[in-house]
Amino acid sequence: MNSDLINSDDLILEDLTLPKLLWRRSDDASVYIRKKKLGIWWEYNWKYCAKRVKHLTLGLINLGLRRGDVVSIIGENDPEWFFAQYAIQAAGGVATGIYADSIASEMEYLINDAESVFLFARDQEQVDKALSIQKSLPNIKKIIYWESSGLAGYPKDVLISFSGVIELGRQHETKYERLFEEELGKGRGDDIAVIMYTSGTSGKHPKGVVHTHKHLIKSAMRWLKNDPWAETDDYVSYISAAWGEQTGALSTGLVAGVRVNFPEKPETVKEDIIEISPHILWYSAGLWQDLASYLKAKIIDSGKFRRIAYAASMRIGYKVARAQFEKKKIGLLTSAVYQLFDWIMFKPLRSRIGARRTRVAYTVGGTISEELIVFFWAIGIRIKSLYASTEALIQTLHKCDDVYPESVGAPADGVQLRISAGGEIVVKSDSVFLGYHRDPEKTLLSLRDGWFYTGDAGYIDSRGHLIYLDRLSDLVELSSGERFSPQYVESKLMFCPYVQRAVAIGDRHKPFVAVLINIDSENVGKWLEHRNISYSTYAEMSQRDEVAELIRKEIGEVNQKLLAGSKVVKFVNLPKILDADEGDLTRSRKLRRADIHGRYKEFIDGIYAGLDQIVVSIPVKYRDGREATVDSTVRIRCL
Repeated sequence: MNSDLINSDDLILEDLTLPKLLWRRSDDASVYIRKKKLGIWWEYNWKYCAKRVKHLTLGLINLGLRRGDVVSIIGENDPEWFFAQYAIQAAGGVATGIYADSIASEMEYLINDAESVFLFARDQEQVDKALSIQKSLPNIKKIIYWESSGLAGYPKDVLISFSGVIELGRQHETKYERLFEEELGKGRGDDIAVIMYTSGTSGKHPKGVVHTHKHLIKSAMRWLKNDPWAETDDYVSYISAAWGEQTGALSTGLVAGVRVNFPEKPETVKEDIIEISPHILWYSAGLWQDLASYLKAKIIDSGKFRRIAYAASMRIGYKVARAQFEKKKIGLLTSAVYQLFDWIMFKPLRSRIGARRTRVAYTVGGTISEELIVFFWAIGIRIKSLYASTEALIQTLHKCDDVYPESVGAPADGVQLRISAGGEIVVKSDSVFLGYHRDPEKTLLSLRDGWFYTGDAGYIDSRGHLIYLDRLSDLVELSSGERFSPQYVESKLMFCPYVQRAVAIGDRHKPFVAVLINIDSENVGKWLEHRNISYSTYAEMSQRDEVAELIRKEIGEVNQKLLAGSKVVKFVNLPKILDADEGDLTRSRKLRRADIHGRYKEFIDGIYAGLDQIVVSIPVKYRDGREATVDSTVRIRCL
């Protein structure tokens, strides 16, 4: 780790940029990046990566990139994604990422809103989307691709390969030998580095959040002061570089100098993580929930002896975890028994999800239940929560061993945090964004006197930790006058192995809480198979009475832990999975509540009208733009 940088003062940071950090190690022959291709992990050292970035930078300058220009990047996480961003920034440009599964109309909005002049597109799929909207992208000079399969017959006037741009850069270097170093040297910490787009949960279009190099580096330094990453640590880059990797591998990983590993493709992420077994795990709340469901389902499917051994080991695991949270001494006997169970039960469980070598793990991007954190600590995975946002980056975190599962940690070094009179979390630091791109009105609403008004509700407990509740706009008051947090209810339900996603329903016109459930098709499918119960589709599976009883039991157990006003009274197993392409979720897989309430209005109206079933036609939108409907009889269930 760059300990000299972690402890450096602001004067040094004034001159520092992300590509300058990379160039510092341009003579380093140690491994920086691994990429899996055709089942083989290929290694690239710092020297090779820095040289690629250098020639890519010169190639972009040769194509007409100027300081201050914005360039969009779309594709799965690859070394080329990283090289593109660092090259753009080395030339004085601004990088902005687009989620790989964005549809063409979303791409069009993001590219035009950012005023991008070039587009990096990974492969044929992304190029096809870009070409379908080419006439609506007046500023785009070239589309640069790095996977050439299927693109042989495509027009050459607008397309150029990644390797082709690098070759242009090599040629440019022969004419202007010191140009790269000169352009790199012009960079300053206060230069704009990225435009990061928000999830878009609160509006039709996401907002472009403007961050400087200094913002990203300072946020990384705060993180590393509390949890140092070593240069020998492995990190797997799979979280979208359009979102989380800006504070993950692209900045914190670069500052720390860790080895960054790229999966072969999205479908092999789980297997590739198991192969690498990274020292640092950074997962979304949803993925941690999926992993817990997977592990629980594996135990449920195992033999009687193993289930008994698991139950016994978890009793000890929970005891040790709670003692750690409460800062109590663990007795010698308890410690010895835990070590035995760790060897017999917990290590195999950790190995199943690629956490065999994990030293520290983080959860971001949504609410995670207290039970989920305790569960993972019990099996030896020390999850820590972060409270972060696109606008202010990392704001609070669990420092060292100061972990309380109900909190999201204490304010990071240099972060000021307060709660407004209305219960809103308000933060101030030198990592708070400059403003929303081309949107001064929304900037003024959210950014006042250097304080960022997050729109989140929470409070600070007696230990100085932040307790996050929900989005202020999502806190709900029922007609009875009782208030509840939908996210809190949903996080409890999603700890259940048979629930993939939950949407809590209620408002001041409704007397009780109801939930819309997406069942976990894999775990529920196995449960049905063990009972020799057949089904043909997800819709049929979701409406079976046996499945309804299974989910009713799970909700009943959750209800025992909820306050009276938050208890679930009715539920519906949705006949289809909530989907980002259909507007149910954001590209970072957060709920679009307003859209869901509108799309599933018949379900919600039926719940509160006292119906026991409804026949609905559900509109479905495919990635290619086609639309269809799915007719289904959906049962409304009571607890």
